[in-house]
Amino acid sequence: MAYIAGEARACQAVRRHLIQERNWPRKAVTVKAFRAPGKRGLD
Repeated sequence: MAYIAGEARACQAVRRHLIQERNWPRKAVTVKAFRAPGKRGLD
């Protein structure tokens, strides 16, 4: 199980790496993006 929190683009990159390159099941990766440049409502 991985819990990823941080800037939205970094979270997406880490999630993509774990799922596509490390073959982790999608359900084992939880993401909480708390910031995205120019976006609102991700707190």
